Amino acid sequence: MSKPFAGVKVVDFTRVLAGPYSSYQLALLGADVIKIESRDGDDMRFGTRSNDWEKRGLAAPWVAVNGNKRSITLDLKQPKAIEVVSAWSRRPTWWSRISGRGSWTSSASATRR
Repeated sequence: MSKPFAGVKVVDFTRVLAGPYSSYQLALLGADVIKIESRDGDDMRFGTRSNDWEKRGLAAPWVAVNGNKRSITLDLKQPKAIEVVSAWSRRPTWWSRISGRGSWTSSASATRR
């Protein structure tokens, strides 16, 4: 049985709980989600650093909402990183932006190319 979002590609720029949870749900429904993180990693990765898992960047809340995703680290302040993201936006059949920061919307939106 095919999943409803099979064939949908999502590039996930979200941080903290709501955005990553939304893209996690899309991944569970079959979307190919690529999580973009800064070199420091998502804020949720480290929690309070009170245990060994959190010190390694695997805090339970982060693990809970980032399953079924591929991930890459990019410094979006660098032109080369912007080129990489721009190339991805032209290639996939589907392009989705999810973000809770800046001028982007806080809800998932997908447009067919």
